[in-house]
Amino acid sequence: MTTYLKQLDWHRVDASADPKAYAAYLDRLDAEPEMQYVRRTFIDELPCKAGEWILDSGCGTGSDAALLGQRVGLGGRVLGMDLSHSQVRCARSHTVGTIDYAAGSLLCLPLAADTFDGALCNRVLMHLADPQTAVDELVRALKPGAWRWRRPVAMAIFLARLRSPSASAARKASKCATQFIH
Repeated sequence: MTTYLKQLDWHRVDASADPKAYAAYLDRLDAEPEMQYVRRTFIDELPCKAGEWILDSGCGTGSDAALLGQRVGLGGRVLGMDLSHSQVRCARSHTVGTIDYAAGSLLCLPLAADTFDGALCNRVLMHLADPQTAVDELVRALKPGAWRWRRPVAMAIFLARLRSPSASAARKASKCATQFIH
């Protein structure tokens, strides 16, 4: 896990020499049986229902958005948003159904307030210098009473520690993830 942190700067995907390397990394990770199991279990635990409008923030290549799309069905919608235009293009290329994608920053979401029935932010906060602003933006985009990422806090903390290059970034991400879980 730490090898990819040294090689890939998730803030500068589009400016990198090979933006497709990031998508290839995520696709390889998502193809692992263990990751598929964790992802499916994680998505199945979310309280989303048919017909809801869900935001997948930091969607990457769209693997979580695709599973969310299955959960909300034809009457619902999923918006996958990522900072990287190349990640969004990749997600669009292998996703069908009720899923839309857009490029945008979690630190200043180009979305109206009180829009979404639920939001997912998976494997993202630990990469941000200011995860609190991202959490505030996500909460702003949610309708009153909407659900937020409900994975147990231990999972959020584990992921933050596993993927963070520093202990202070892990602590920040863990604190913000704890606030985001509802």
